[in-house]
Amino acid sequence: RLSSAPSPAINPAAPEPKAPEAVSSPPPASPAASASANPTVERMLGEAEEAKRARNLDEAHKRCNDSLGFSGLSPAQRHQAMCLKAELHVLEGHLKEAEEVYDRVLASDSTYPRALCGKGALAAEANRWPEARSFFERALS
Repeated sequence: RLSSAPSPAINPAAPEPKAPEAVSSPPPASPAASASANPTVERMLGEAEEAKRARNLDEAHKRCNDSLGFSGLSPAQRHQAMCLKAELHVLEGHLKEAEEVYDRVLASDSTYPRALCGKGALAAEANRWPEARSFFERALS
């Protein structure tokens, strides 16, 4: 199960890195993406991200659902909200549901980095290392 607990070091001689959060927040939107973004949805997504960081998962789910139901949602905002929803599933231990959400995002945009990283993390958690590496490499290209 994904958690914020540190994992064993691959190289025992190397110092153990600080454990990152299980699911990180996305990088800031690019200026081009922000230009078409609806400010109301951006606010709701920001509130959902904050609720996730505070581990207020019910509130984060509510904000995600509110943003996904908003009529002025851009494709980038839809992908962000869906990936956030998948990350909430991970935090709740619902890995199958998370993978299904990431798959829906990637069906719409096969290059969406946040979904590729999410799929990579799920594959790594299941010890499917070649698959995990492939997802992470795709996210970086």
